[in-house]
Amino acid sequence: MEARRVRVAYESWTDLTERTLSPLGLVLKGGLWYLVACAEGRGKAGAVRTYRVSGIVSLRVLSTAAQRPAGFVLAAHWPASVAEFEARLMSGRATVRLSPAGLEILRATQPAVAAWAVRTATHTEGSASASGWITAELPTETEAYAARQLLRLGTEVEVLAPASLRAAVAQEAAAVARLYRASRRQARSG
Repeated sequence: MEARRVRVAYESWTDLTERTLSPLGLVLKGGLWYLVACAEGRGKAGAVRTYRVSGIVSLRVLSTAAQRPAGFVLAAHWPASVAEFEARLMSGRATVRLSPAGLEILRATQPAVAAWAVRTATHTEGSASASGWITAELPTETEAYAARQLLRLGTEVEVLAPASLRAAVAQEAAAVARLYRASRRQARSG
């Protein structure tokens, strides 16, 4: 059976658009399904793009044959696409000191980021202290999100740079401390 083009109404983070696509494959990642397809029209002709299946509001199969790029292999495309997406998403950088326990927590919760940190730390001469703390550069998203993510490591991480992220982590930690102080006071008076 010949693959067919589809017309979809797709809801992204910012808008609802209609697109004609040549499907190339479906991928399951992190419990979510993604459609990899060639987009057509409006400067997107032939571009291989990824669409979250849950964002497809409607789909109509067309009578025209789908176009597959020569030599396209989904299994080769997907890892490269994910790496490119993560690089765009995590365009910021933070220089941190990590304890051995902090590095283990990072490895367990964010394997891709941890691998980057380990490689960076390994290539940073003299980065390990006598206590095992290392200096590493981590990829980050927005500063507010990075501050919350780094707080997951508690006292096992210290942000060295940029100064604005260090301040954001301190501010977020202070807000958490205020919340728990207020909760403790309420519990005592209640």
